[in-house]
Amino acid sequence: MQRGSNVPRLGDFNQRVVLDCIRRTTVGISRVEIAGLTGLSEQTVSNLTRRLLDEGLVVELGREVNGPGKPRTMLGLNSEGMFSIGIHLDPVSVAVLMVNLAGEVVERTTVVLEDDADPACVLDGIVTAVERVTAGHPAALGRMMGVGVGVPGPIDVARGVMINPPLLQTWRDVPIATLLRSRLGLPVCVEKDLIAAAAGEAWLRQGSTAPDFLYVYLGAGLGFGLVHDGAVQHGVSHNFGEVNMFIVQTSQPTLSCCVVPGSFAHRISPRHLIHAAAEVGALDPAEVESAKNSPTGRDALVAVLAQQARDGDAASARVLDALADDLAAGLAPLTDLLDVNEVVIGGHSWARYADLVQSPMARRLGERAVLRTARPVHVQSSRAMHEAIAIGAATMVLDERVSPDARGLSGRRP
Repeated sequence: MQRGSNVPRLGDFNQRVVLDCIRRTTVGISRVEIAGLTGLSEQTVSNLTRRLLDEGLVVELGREVNGPGKPRTMLGLNSEGMFSIGIHLDPVSVAVLMVNLAGEVVERTTVVLEDDADPACVLDGIVTAVERVTAGHPAALGRMMGVGVGVPGPIDVARGVMINPPLLQTWRDVPIATLLRSRLGLPVCVEKDLIAAAAGEAWLRQGSTAPDFLYVYLGAGLGFGLVHDGAVQHGVSHNFGEVNMFIVQTSQPTLSCCVVPGSFAHRISPRHLIHAAAEVGALDPAEVESAKNSPTGRDALVAVLAQQARDGDAASARVLDALADDLAAGLAPLTDLLDVNEVVIGGHSWARYADLVQSPMARRLGERAVLRTARPVHVQSSRAMHEAIAIGAATMVLDERVSPDARGLSGRRP
C-alpha cells in the first residue's frame, strides 16, 4: 500500500493512493480507515473521495455502525468507471478481452492462428475481435481508456514493435501499436508479455500488503516477471525476464532436439516435453516429428500427454515428473538470487498439467533452495492462468490512469 503526502501539489498522486486503497478492499472502506492506511489527513481524504465520486470511479455503499459515534459512510470501487482492452499475441492464438476497473473480464474471445500466419491478416482478426467484445457494451466505449498488447520479447517499447521474437519471426519490426491505433482510434501500448502478466497478477490481488513474487509463464516459451514491493520490474529496456541462456544442472538426459544443452527455457518447453515423451513411447514419434515446427501442434500433444498421465499411463507420468524436477532445478537458484518467498506460475502450457506437476515441483524446489532455512518458498498457480497476459495488458492501461507510482512525481515513471 502506497503512503500519501499531505503536500497540496501532490493531489493527483494522493488521489491515486486513495483510489488504490478503495480498489483493494472487497467489502467497502470508510474515509477514516482510508486515512489510517494512507497516512493522509481526514480532510484530505474527504476532498479526494469527493473528487472520485464526482468522476464516477467510486460509489457510496451505505452506512455502517462501528462502535460509538455516528455511522460511517462506506465507499467502494465503481467497477464500471473505466474499461480497457487486453490483447495477448501468442504463437498459438490471440486472446482479446475487455476488463473493467476491478480487473474483471467483461467479454472475451480468441483468434486461432495458423502456423506462420500473415501479420496483416492477424491484425484484421484482432480488430474484428475488439469490435466483437465491445459490441454489447456501448456505455463502456465512453469510458474506454485504451488497448494493451502483450507480446513476446525482446521489444522496443517506444516504437511498439517486437525486435526479434524467436517464435514469431514474421512479426519482426511490425508496427503493432501504430497499426492498431489507426484502426481502433484508441491509445495503444505494447508491453513485453511477462511484464504484463506480472502486472495483472499484482492488480488482481486484494489487501493492503504490497506483494512480492516471481511470476513464471509457461506457454509456447518461458519467461519471468518480478513484482517487488507492489511494483512491476521493467528493466531499462522493458525486457526484464529473458532466460533463454540460463543454464541449469539436472539429472535428466539431454535430447537431440536441444539447441543449447542445459538451457532451462528449452528443458521445460513443449518441444522438449513431447520429444521426451516420444523417447519413452508415451507419444507417437511420427506425430511429434510432424509437430516440431508447429506451436499449435506441440500444444495439442502436451494436452494429450497430460491427459494420458491422468488416465494412469506410467510413461506419461514419468515425463511430467521429470518436468517437475527440471522446473525445481531452474527455479531454486532464481528464488535464491531474488530472495522471493512466492512463485506464481501461469500460461496455457501450465494450465495443461498444473494439477500433475505443481505439488512435486514445489516440494523439490523447497529441498533445493539454499535459502530454504531462512524462509519457505510458496508455489501457486496464477489467478488468471492462461489469460494472465491479456488481463495484465489491459490492467496496465488502467494502471497508467489510476495507480500510484511515486516515480511519476519526478518524471521517472517507466
